[in-house]
Amino acid sequence: MSKDQYKFRKHDNEEQYKVNVKVTRKLKEADAIRAPAQVLDHLCSHRSRRELRVCSLAGSLARVSPVARRGTGGLSAERWAAMPHRKQNLGIQERIQGEIEAAGIKSDKFSELSRIMAQQMLDAKSESTTKRYCSGFDRWKTFILAEGGDLLPAQPIHVALYISSLMNQGSLVSVVQSALYSIKWAHSMIGASDPTENYFVKNLMESAKRQSSKPIVKKDIVTSEQIIELCEKYKGSKAIVVWRDLAYIVLSYSGFLRSDEVLSLKGADIEFQDDFMLIHIRKSKTDQYRQGNSVVISMGQTSACPVSVLKTYVEMGNINVASGSDEYVFRPLYCNKGKKKGLTKKNKPISYTRARETVLARLREVCGTANLGLHSLRAGGATAAARASVPDRMWKRHGGWRSEKAKDGYVEDSMEHRLLVSKSLHL
Repeated sequence: MSKDQYKFRKHDNEEQYKVNVKVTRKLKEADAIRAPAQVLDHLCSHRSRRELRVCSLAGSLARVSPVARRGTGGLSAERWAAMPHRKQNLGIQERIQGEIEAAGIKSDKFSELSRIMAQQMLDAKSESTTKRYCSGFDRWKTFILAEGGDLLPAQPIHVALYISSLMNQGSLVSVVQSALYSIKWAHSMIGASDPTENYFVKNLMESAKRQSSKPIVKKDIVTSEQIIELCEKYKGSKAIVVWRDLAYIVLSYSGFLRSDEVLSLKGADIEFQDDFMLIHIRKSKTDQYRQGNSVVISMGQTSACPVSVLKTYVEMGNINVASGSDEYVFRPLYCNKGKKKGLTKKNKPISYTRARETVLARLREVCGTANLGLHSLRAGGATAAARASVPDRMWKRHGGWRSEKAKDGYVEDSMEHRLLVSKSLHL
């Protein structure tokens, strides 16, 4: 079956098709190197995206180069290919087992613990970070294998040449950095010497930063007046899609929330009180250890009141916000004969792409041709709080920023406030 034979009606379907094709190809490659049946059964039964990515990466490593291990002088590609666990931990378990043997103690319990420990080490980074590193390492693999070099551990000069190649192609500095961190991550997982610390690589990285340096063009902010105007326009609407967009907008603006924080909200994360509501953030970009955080949002006095808008959306969508509810708050819509009816019964969040598309389209009705992004809401709320002289400590906590530099980057100073500096000189 070829994608060229037909067109997908939905972009998400096309992306899923690509993922399925890639997974199928990797499974065939694994079978070609005589992967044990139990590993493939484990892979197919769980089917988590992270595991599929890590498995495909580690499976490809099995066919290439030796993995350095203290006390053994390296591991041959043939021995690596014969290991049942090679798909799951990049050779981490083999490395751990070697350290155990070098320490002079060998037991069944230690062998079992080495397997558990290897899997735990893969959880040192978040799922999205591991996925990004796997993708970056795949690109490095394609480059170095075409030239006949060692994939892992890599030679520093080969990594430097790879960075030079990316720069020569005009890659953005973010792409170069991603490639570097991916290689660094893979080597740290097996305790191999880090080739990215080489002076060739470091100097090339600095060169990439200079060559691709461009002025930062920040997105425009959204103001309270624009959100009120939008809510006034639709206050009598009966369309669930409209209230879903409005709820996303007022939550992001009033809670200084990131897009992934809004989209991952579940019914149990929302608590309505008499004159405010409490939003529980289960995981956040700055909460790497998942300790959780809560944002309190006061009831407003206009049609853009965050509490009222969210309550209306919850009631129209028949969303369960009781304690213990596992329903996603922002879900896709289902259609009947081409007409959008309501929120899908499937418990899955709306995709970032679709949220961005619908929310920005809604905002442009009142913002015109402004250069907007979903972060325009978070930045707009922070700017409004700063201009209202809210103490820095309070709105920094409200937005979950860890540093002053990160916080200040979201605030757009008005011309009036900028002129205060020179006016204070009384010249």
